[in-house]
Amino acid sequence: MVDLGGGDGTLLLEVARKLGPWRDGVQAVLVDRQMLVSERTREGLEAFRWAFEAATSDVLEWLARAPRHENTAMIANLFLHHFDDAPLRALLQHVSNQAELFVACEPRRDRLTLQASRLVGWIGCNAVTRHDAPISVRAGFTGREISALWPAGGDWRTKEGPTGPFSHYFVAWREARAPR
Repeated sequence: MVDLGGGDGTLLLEVARKLGPWRDGVQAVLVDRQMLVSERTREGLEAFRWAFEAATSDVLEWLARAPRHENTAMIANLFLHHFDDAPLRALLQHVSNQAELFVACEPRRDRLTLQASRLVGWIGCNAVTRHDAPISVRAGFTGREISALWPAGGDWRTKEGPTGPFSHYFVAWREARAPR
């Protein structure tokens, strides 16, 4: 399990909680430019017997040199919208070469989400988040924009669209390993 741009690791820990101990032996890698993972998050992952590695690196550089392993799943949460099309296409190419499954959740780019992003101060968000939220929505996704950047050919299938009130999802999986 690889978390691209995983920040402090709380999403990866939540995935471990959802999957539970029946997934004993998972090797988890969190890739981010900054080391933000707390000891508590590390201990939480280890409690599920997940081998954990925090890779402090640029994601594109890490993907370019990372070895391919069977049954690799990769996730990205509120991360892809930080890339312009060309580097995002390169990132997705690397992911398609190394993973069996890729799941991403991003801001949805639409009028309602943009309006809501201007109200995040009302729920206690700080000045940085109040500034960043509308920018992230404008950089977000709609339609099948991520699918259009996914490498053509091969045995991949993709699914993409709105989810929840403000989010956009993208899932890619190898045909032989279709999700149930």
